[in-house]
Amino acid sequence: MWAMASFMAENIEYPESEKSAGTEGKVFVQFIVESDGTPTTPTIKKSLSAACDKAAMAAIAKMPKWNPAMKDGEAVAVEMVLPVLFKLED
Repeated sequence: MWAMASFMAENIEYPESEKSAGTEGKVFVQFIVESDGTPTTPTIKKSLSAACDKAAMAAIAKMPKWNPAMKDGEAVAVEMVLPVLFKLED
């Protein structure tokens, strides 16, 4: 999870329109990490704004393969919900 959060922090692009509007909050993105580590089928579970949702989905689309979940010694697909934070600097 730490690597995934770090990846998102480095790859998220805060939309300028939302910065100007003072929009802050979280977008919750649900996706599946397949048994080969590929992130698939992202969907917005909780929206903040159309622009922030789009930015979160774009970052998810850039994700590399991850280490898959393991069950009984075998790689399995797992559903994840990732909060993506949009916060203006103080």
